[in-house]
Amino acid sequence: NECRRIVLYKELGFTLDEIKAQLDTDAPKEAVELVDRKLSELKGQLSLLESRIKKLTQLKSELMEDYNMSYHNMLLLKNVHFRTVSKRSIYKTRKEAINAADRIAASLPADKVGEVRIVINYENECREHELDLEVCVDVTGELGDECQNGEKIIEFAGDIASLYCDESELDSAYSWLWQQIYDSMYKPVGPSYEVYRGDKIELLIPVAPYTDGARDEVMVKALPDKFENDPQAVGRWELVDILTCREQFSAGHPKCDLGRTRELYFLADGEPYWIYAGWTRGYVYTHNEDGSIDKNHYEIADGRLFLETYRHRGRLVCPVPEIWVYEKRSDESLHASDVRICDSTDYPYIPDESILGSWIVYDFYSDAAAEFNPSTRRRDPEQLHLRGCEFFEDGSCTYTTRQNSSRLEYTKGMVLNRSVGTASKYEIVKVGGREYLLLEWKSGDYTYGNGMIRRYVLVRG
Repeated sequence: NECRRIVLYKELGFTLDEIKAQLDTDAPKEAVELVDRKLSELKGQLSLLESRIKKLTQLKSELMEDYNMSYHNMLLLKNVHFRTVSKRSIYKTRKEAINAADRIAASLPADKVGEVRIVINYENECREHELDLEVCVDVTGELGDECQNGEKIIEFAGDIASLYCDESELDSAYSWLWQQIYDSMYKPVGPSYEVYRGDKIELLIPVAPYTDGARDEVMVKALPDKFENDPQAVGRWELVDILTCREQFSAGHPKCDLGRTRELYFLADGEPYWIYAGWTRGYVYTHNEDGSIDKNHYEIADGRLFLETYRHRGRLVCPVPEIWVYEKRSDESLHASDVRICDSTDYPYIPDESILGSWIVYDFYSDAAAEFNPSTRRRDPEQLHLRGCEFFEDGSCTYTTRQNSSRLEYTKGMVLNRSVGTASKYEIVKVGGREYLLLEWKSGDYTYGNGMIRRYVLVRG
């Protein structure tokens, strides 16, 4: 009987000293206390083991994700150089483009053809069909006049974000790398390069950082004293594309889904309007939220206007501009008053007790017609322009933004800004016992941007 107890205690994890103590005691209470101590000890070990198992499971999941995607971290490279023979076209699929590269390689002297194939992707968005691509074959020596395709030197002056992946992972790799670029405070500044090396693809994207030092490069402290007219520019232009670089442009094949009509006016005598502080030959000046002014160069070629614009993230600026492409719709010389939408604000004051008090911003909808769903926020309130508003019994209200506060008027169902000529509808809805104020937002996108109405959502302060 005693032997069986010793074997049992050993199986339960008791030490020799603990087993001896169990055998020596004749008091059941002491024996139970010894067992309780062992139970507490084992439970502590179990808790530690469960914690370790959870962490190991999480680590395995992360490792498997990296293994499955076959890439780990974004790398920033410099001094990448290729000598190639290339052909740019609109290809139905990426596979068609790779086949075109193989045909180019087959047409070249075998001793001059390298092992690398490169696809330059001029698209801004993921597409499966009708792709603007340039296929390139790596060459290792001089080619004679018999080469039917153009030679192209691929080299990068600045930083390049790089990532390796399998061919089946390419779309996911694009999404991952774009997000890493954004999170690292960089911006794509050129087309993407898919470098095929055997069964692996190296994805290369030229990038530039957002920096505080770039402000001095792209901003001016004051507008020029003299205006120089440009008759080719005067009139109304419609935005047709947004590019990371001029090289991306392909007539009739836009890279950006604009979603709505956007216009740019070159007004008479360089007159300012909305966010545009004015213009003169070769340059358009734009206001930023912090009061600074960007100097944006433009060029007119083949009936299109190519405008350089700079991206801002707070005080940081990317010094490499995007290219906004416009096509002219009218040569008419206009003034700001000619292109501005003005609502009627001639409404009597009707009290509305339901709106009295303070409201704070909850969400923002880029399209006021979008269906309201309070369970899913579209925007972070901390990043929005409007902070809150307050409505008073005398028919006045205040709007508080990131920069300042303004005093407006309201009547039941509508906020009136008589100084700029806007009448913005509002309504209060109750969802799940909580009140939400749905407020039209009529900024310059409305008054000068073809009547585009946005919407803020606010909750009781």
